[in-house]
Amino acid sequence: MQKKVAACREERGKPEASISADIEMVLEKYKASRAAYQGGDYNGVSCQRIVGKSSDITRAIAAVL
Repeated sequence: MQKKVAACREERGKPEASISADIEMVLEKYKASRAAYQGGDYNGVSCQRIVGKSSDITRAIAAVL
């Protein structure tokens, strides 16, 4: 799996930080964001949103990669 991710990164030509930012934007689209009061972790509500829309989120993240 890591080889595949590395190959996608190389093909895409963007640094890893950019991919992370793109994934964060996908999650924010589904109203799942890191809570500042949780030290930047996802809280229970965000986790529920991620699980509830997991197939849509997975498709959107696959498009990013």
